[in-house]
Amino acid sequence: MRIALAKLLLARPNLLLMDEPTNHLDLPARNWLEEYLRDYPGSVVLVSHDRYFLDATVRRITEVGLKTLTDYHGNYSHYTVAHTAFMERLRESWRRQSEEIEKAQVFINRFRYQATRRSRCRAASSSSTRSSASSCRRSASASDSSSPPPPGPAASSSRRRAYVGRSGQRRPSARGSVRRAG
Repeated sequence: MRIALAKLLLARPNLLLMDEPTNHLDLPARNWLEEYLRDYPGSVVLVSHDRYFLDATVRRITEVGLKTLTDYHGNYSHYTVAHTAFMERLRESWRRQSEEIEKAQVFINRFRYQATRRSRCRAASSSSTRSSASSCRRSASASDSSSPPPPGPAASSSRRRAYVGRSGQRRPSARGSVRRAG
């Protein structure tokens, strides 16, 4: 194994691809390889679990993770510090984004119920029953100070509804209207 490795290294290729090069080497051979790779003029792609070997030989680490390649300049010790800081910034960003999403969801839910209540109250005030309109005013003023109640029952099917289409124009719906043959 050592003879094959020495023969390969003495050929001085432009690119070395090495997977766990220290696995079958004794300590003097490992030290020699460490010195040789530190001063190697070409490119070396090295995969190793030997942290001390990586710390002594590499000047740049490229991490494959999170669906990206992340480049860290420096040895393995510098990589561990920079990677930990990067992951902490990523977690903090995720936490802030989650809080922002939660606040937006609460805001949307609060005003969604008020919008449906307003449309029901408008329909009630345009109809002839004054009791339902006054109850809407009372419920609207009472709900402004408290949390929004769950949405009420749907409007009766005999009323006409208006839907907003893609153009933003309101158009009446035929759903619920009664056609009379004439």
